[in-house]
Amino acid sequence: NLASSNINLQGGTALGVWAKEGEVYVTTGQSASGLPLTKISISNTNPPIATQVGSSTLNYKGNQVAVDGNYAYIATDNNFKEIVAVDVSTPPPYNNEVGYFDVPGNEDGESVFITSDYGYMTSENKLYNFNKVGNNLPLDSNGVTLDGQSPRLFVVGNYAYVSIRSGPKELNIVDISNPTNLTQVGRLDVNPGVGGKDIAVSSDANTVYLVTSESSTRSEFYIIDTTSKTNPSPISGGTFDTSPMDPRAINIVPGNLVVIVGWNGSQYHVINVSIPSSPSRCDTFPAQSFNINDIATVKETDGDVYSYLVTNDNGGEFKIIAGGPGGAYSSEGTFESQTFNPGYQTADNRFEANFSQPVGTTIQFQVALANLESGVCPSSYTFVGQDGTTNTWFPLTPTPGLTSFSAPFPFGSYAPNYSNPGQCFRYKSKFSTTDQNNTPVLYDFTINYSP
Repeated sequence: NLASSNINLQGGTALGVWAKEGEVYVTTGQSASGLPLTKISISNTNPPIATQVGSSTLNYKGNQVAVDGNYAYIATDNNFKEIVAVDVSTPPPYNNEVGYFDVPGNEDGESVFITSDYGYMTSENKLYNFNKVGNNLPLDSNGVTLDGQSPRLFVVGNYAYVSIRSGPKELNIVDISNPTNLTQVGRLDVNPGVGGKDIAVSSDANTVYLVTSESSTRSEFYIIDTTSKTNPSPISGGTFDTSPMDPRAINIVPGNLVVIVGWNGSQYHVINVSIPSSPSRCDTFPAQSFNINDIATVKETDGDVYSYLVTNDNGGEFKIIAGGPGGAYSSEGTFESQTFNPGYQTADNRFEANFSQPVGTTIQFQVALANLESGVCPSSYTFVGQDGTTNTWFPLTPTPGLTSFSAPFPFGSYAPNYSNPGQCFRYKSKFSTTDQNNTPVLYDFTINYSP
């Protein structure tokens, strides 16, 4: 679901986004009026609220960004500072340059990735490592030559995985275990004639997810076996056609899913990759009037998952999509029954429920009874518990170990529309668990009424 909270960024084109719980960083480029970096806070509410905290007003354009601790590392168009580190822990504007990295020649910084020891960046057809703020570690000052220009990279363990936009191989793999001698060890051509756009890598580094530019005759999404770093191979059947969408970015999300965003068609695809040889689209977002340039996803500690998007919507470049529970189990849920209408007014006397409560789980109930409204049962009901209020349940407190429960209905009237006697009946069940492998089970719910 597209959240209502979005932000109209000042000038430029929103190109890159990086996020962690509660904070998002966005870069803008391709325009002299753009701000290279904007910091956005995200409330832990449902729906989330995005608030622009502040920006950097330095005179360069930002292509991509990665944040580590108090510092944001921006890949820029400044030919003397292709990577600029700014302090984002202080009040804005974020103009305190605490470090920079200059590559040989006059090229732009295209992508950036930060690990615990080093930063990595691409510029034209080169991959470089650089020292983070406060580090003084040995580097490979010459970098490593790639098969072509690289728009994105991803680092896991001792290897950097690079997408190639222009060149014969859309995937390059670089051994970074020796920081003074970066070495290309693997490459793969998945789709002749198209360019690699973005790349994501599984946590065990044995699977790469790659998207390429749109093709009218071939797929744009590829799942690649990288168990062998020197000989990566496409997984048979592990492709998906996003056309007419032209992919721009890809992210791995919990639950064996990846999200692909881009331009044209349906600009947001969720792909199930639990069976690598047969990926399938499990959801898509209706086609929008805007196109999406980049995506960052965050799973919050409470299990909520959000996608943060940067788009070409001039009225709100930054947007949020709320996803599902993010692979986390739900500790509580409710079931509301359909309406039972015997055809005349009754006094509901008692109910009996049969259920199972495995260890770590509980189940409780509420009941609702209402009169007809304009000749039909109402669309909403007042559910009450054992004391006739909406704040309590049957039984009053969760009671582990029970397999059945019986109790009388509250008699009388309770606002706004509970009425016993009444004609229209519903019940509600609340399921709770502290064990992700167990849930209570409701078998049946029987009511006794008269006449």
